[in-house]
Amino acid sequence: MASKCLKKTMTCYQGRRHSVWVVLVALWLTACSSKPPPDNRAQSVHVTLQTAKDVNPNENGKPSPVRVTLYQLTLSDEFLASDFFGLSDGTEAKNQTHKSYDAIMVPGEKKEITLPVNQETTAIGVVTAYRDISAAEWRVFYIIPPRPETPWYSNWWSSNDAWQPNMLVRMEHLTTSIKIMD
Repeated sequence: MASKCLKKTMTCYQGRRHSVWVVLVALWLTACSSKPPPDNRAQSVHVTLQTAKDVNPNENGKPSPVRVTLYQLTLSDEFLASDFFGLSDGTEAKNQTHKSYDAIMVPGEKKEITLPVNQETTAIGVVTAYRDISAAEWRVFYIIPPRPETPWYSNWWSSNDAWQPNMLVRMEHLTTSIKIMD
């Protein structure tokens, strides 16, 4: 009788051990088939352009339309060192800038665009053509951040791999500013 109980116990133990091995092999195979890490760079940037109601006043103080140009920058040095007219006509910073978007905006207008970016682009430069360019803050830039770290648990369900930084470009009176959006 004791040998029958011992055989049952051994069979039960071997069955559990077999189950543990099956689970371990399944986990190991799942780990081997994980997705490659996503590209760390943004493929595009979502840009919201917004003008205040008092933007770009003329000599009578009346708000006027303003020209906004977005540049893709490989480095920001030449962009920051260039003057307004050199950037506008394309004679300066040719090696580090690429014009990506150009628009005329009226006071109180809001536009949203998706700007595809090149792999070598590290920042987005914004140039605003104010009437009184010498008194204006007409040039700003935004460094494109790397993709945020994904949580470890996101590997177990599919997620949207598209990642896109968001920025708000605000033009007020004679000032251009950038705010990073979530």
